[in-house]
Amino acid sequence: MRVGIALDISGSMASIIRSGRLQSAFNQMMGVSVKFDDNGELDVFKFDNRCEYVGTSKPVTGDYDQFINNND
Repeated sequence: MRVGIALDISGSMASIIRSGRLQSAFNQMMGVSVKFDDNGELDVFKFDNRCEYVGTSKPVTGDYDQFINNND
């Protein structure tokens, strides 16, 4: 199974992104991907007016805890 997440980065989400709540939800999805994804990766997409593939996040690389801030 592959696990992915689509993140709304539109203007209406700005306060949620700044508050860290989106990063918290992302961290929880990372746990789901470790359990269910065939290689433990989380495929990440972001959207506002269009959808864009961002890449993958893996717990072993340690990038997931700041992924939202690093890929806005």
